[in-house]
Amino acid sequence: MTTPPTGPDDAGEQRAIPMPYFAVVAHGFDPAQVRAYVDQVRAEMARLERDNWDLRQRLDAAARAEPNATLAALHDELVRAMARFEQIEAARQRAAAETSGDEPRPG
Repeated sequence: MTTPPTGPDDAGEQRAIPMPYFAVVAHGFDPAQVRAYVDQVRAEMARLERDNWDLRQRLDAAARAEPNATLAALHDELVRAMARFEQIEAARQRAAAETSGDEPRPG
């Protein structure tokens, strides 16, 4: 018998996004600020992953209990969480592009 999932990893583990390495150069970004920003992005992504997991669990439970009663509300909440995740990913790509001097990629 397998144990049911308990949720995504604790925010302290944050293994989904590896800590990037930024070379220190004479005319670049402050490494401490870059690290702080990356830490913020990692923490937000971990929070969004937990929210997403929770929403999926609630959606599954609602589908089993009352298939039509709360499905629309949970779907809307999931869509909002995914849109927030996309905003954060776009901000991360813009920051990465600014760091490398490239233009951000669309979508």
